[in-house]
Amino acid sequence: MGARVPEPLLKTRVWVAHYTPGMNGQAGRGANRAFLERRNALWSRLRSLTPDGDGVPGPDFEATLTELSTLTGWDRARILAGLGLPVSP
Repeated sequence: MGARVPEPLLKTRVWVAHYTPGMNGQAGRGANRAFLERRNALWSRLRSLTPDGDGVPGPDFEATLTELSTLTGWDRARILAGLGLPVSP
């Protein structure tokens, strides 16, 4: 049987529904908005840097991917899948 969820968290559906690992330690709407804007900008940048025919990502792509991974807590494979790219070593 899994861990018991504390009673206050069971009643806080909004918190549970909107939890994102990268949001730890941030508070307030301004921080949430800044987080979302940064996350969306990184996704947009990754889409613009997506490797074409050769399939080899450049250093800007790798740096942006690493920054998005750090911000969101997602691993490389999950981000590449979100871009529709195959997972590469």
